[in-house]
Amino acid sequence: MTLHVSVDWALKLPGHHGLEWMALLMFARTLSRERYAATIAAMSAATVSVLPLAGFHESSMGVSYLLAGLVVDGLSRLVQRPQAGVYGLVAALGHATKPLWKLAASKSLGLKFGSLLTGLTVPMLGHLMFGFVGGVAGALAGLAVRERLSRR
Repeated sequence: MTLHVSVDWALKLPGHHGLEWMALLMFARTLSRERYAATIAAMSAATVSVLPLAGFHESSMGVSYLLAGLVVDGLSRLVQRPQAGVYGLVAALGHATKPLWKLAASKSLGLKFGSLLTGLTVPMLGHLMFGFVGGVAGALAGLAVRERLSRR
């Protein structure tokens, strides 16, 4: 959550925070033996994101964090062989929950999100792309650390 607030990639593209967010979630997921490692990390971020000091401009950020963690943990259980590319796909799908959540909230609750003004296609592609790259990076790091620790 702190990275999301403090890192400004200045990319101005939907989903660009997937670079750091999915890297962190996949690092937690691949390094930990805890079944719900990504969800626990996401719950922590979601909790802090609703505090007034967090600096978020969207009140739905906590839901987005939590959904991503749940999807990453759920889909990771289906992974048979731990490979960074497969975990990248898991992260991409986890990060793609954000525009889907926003679409559902805008349709059912009447909330307005600037990222959906041009439709769902660009936000979905951005979230999938950045989520994949971040997920691969986090998985590579987590798997490498895990392997190194297992050698001890």
